[in-house]
Amino acid sequence: HSLETLDTAVFEDCESLKTIEIPERLTNVEYDNEIGGIFKGCTSLTSITVSPNNTAFSHFEGVVYNKEKTKIKTFNFLSYLY
Repeated sequence: HSLETLDTAVFEDCESLKTIEIPERLTNVEYDNEIGGIFKGCTSLTSITVSPNNTAFSHFEGVVYNKEKTKIKTFNFLSYLY
């Protein structure tokens, strides 16, 4: 089995989460404006990276973009930590 989708707020308030790598097979992250991002409340989170083999996402300085880095994804992690 492989992880392809993360639901909205899946890691919400996970204060012990420090780093995360988005795996190559993850292609969708659910987002809800009323709930917030998937890392809302993850106050210890300092590093987000994306597998270079991921076909949907890329990262630069903690921000997750589409693969081509032409669009910031709506779940810009650093904007939704708190």
